[in-house]
Amino acid sequence: NSPMSNVIRRYKTSLMLLCSSMLLMSCGDDDTANKKEPGVIICADDQYLEANECKRCAPGATLSGDAEVPCVATLCQENQYVLDHQCVACPAGTTRAAGDDATGEDTACMAGASCEVNQRVSDNACVACPAGTTNAAGDSPAGDDTQCDPVLCGVNERVANNACVTCPPGATNATGDDASGTDTQCDAVLCGVNERVSNHTCVSCEAGQMNIAGDDASGMDTQCDGQLCPSNQKVVNNACVPCEPGSTNEAGDNASGMDTRCDATICGVNERVSNHACVSCPAGTQRAGGDDATGADTQCTAIRCEQDQRVLANQCVMCPAGSTNAAGDDASGVDTQCDATMCVANQKVVNNACVSCEPGSTNGAGDLATGADTMCVATTCGVNERVINHACVPCQPGTQSSGGDLATGSNTMCADIICGVDERVASNA
Repeated sequence: NSPMSNVIRRYKTSLMLLCSSMLLMSCGDDDTANKKEPGVIICADDQYLEANECKRCAPGATLSGDAEVPCVATLCQENQYVLDHQCVACPAGTTRAAGDDATGEDTACMAGASCEVNQRVSDNACVACPAGTTNAAGDSPAGDDTQCDPVLCGVNERVANNACVTCPPGATNATGDDASGTDTQCDAVLCGVNERVSNHTCVSCEAGQMNIAGDDASGMDTQCDGQLCPSNQKVVNNACVPCEPGSTNEAGDNASGMDTRCDATICGVNERVSNHACVSCPAGTQRAGGDDATGADTQCTAIRCEQDQRVLANQCVMCPAGSTNAAGDDASGVDTQCDATMCVANQKVVNNACVSCEPGSTNGAGDLATGADTMCVATTCGVNERVINHACVPCQPGTQSSGGDLATGSNTMCADIICGVDERVASNA
């Protein structure tokens, strides 16, 4: 089996085939297969000559053109297997190494390598999952087509270019966005009342500060405003708290600053404290000003009427003209009455007052000074009386008067008695 012997053997085989061809051409007969001419054996194309006989190669083998080794086994290529001594392609999704001998028994292809993570089977081939989907390793390419599952984003994730990415600081998102779909967005976190944004987080305002709801935590940092207390509140530990009962304060104290104080309410004249409020004294009572409404309740004192005053609708009023009243009536109580002045004897009523009758006149007791003016009655002198200083006095002895002089007038005189004829005066008679 030296190289030279192989060359000689191939030369002899070629010479034999050439001679056979020349003989066939000289005969001019087309049916040359296995035709025997004297001294020549001619075989068909798929036969070889051995021991002066034409033989075919065993199934799965082919002519080699080598007289010493006329047939060679057909060796299958990669991804081929032996079926009835033929090399046939492996079914889709299966593989086999090269080298199967087609002269031997049938062989089989093996299922190809399982698909890797994030691959699926399509037409018996492993292909990458579509963007935004996933699949576990192990799908067999020899089987039916498989599908990848959509990637569902977790809490606070969104879809960007078919991938789940973390929401920007200050934004949130619920689970479940499908990464195989279109891009999604996270929702900005909106801060609540009295919160501000600090490093994309909602934090409480500092003590004594406030802020309206709605600051966007995905944006820039924000600030709270100093809380200004409304009227009648004060600052205690950076909070606005109501003033103590009975005290007040103007609006505007800044709760972010120091503690402040409310001012006690001071009651005015004729006011008292009731449940930390200044209230008017009840009708007919009084109180000096200055009560502190933050303290205990206080009381008003009853107003006492003076001399010749009475109570009318809880007020001290003067008695009606011609009447009197002792001091001390309680103005907080019921109405009181004054007593009418009753004139004594020889008095009359003038402008609701009892005045003495004019000299020379008289009046009985009992005129009421609250009524209309009254009159005294002039004294009328009798017979033999005359008026002396508004009084009726007897005439002097030896004098006489016919009576009727009014004592209210000026003095009068009695007339001398003139004796008649044959009369004389004896003891003024």
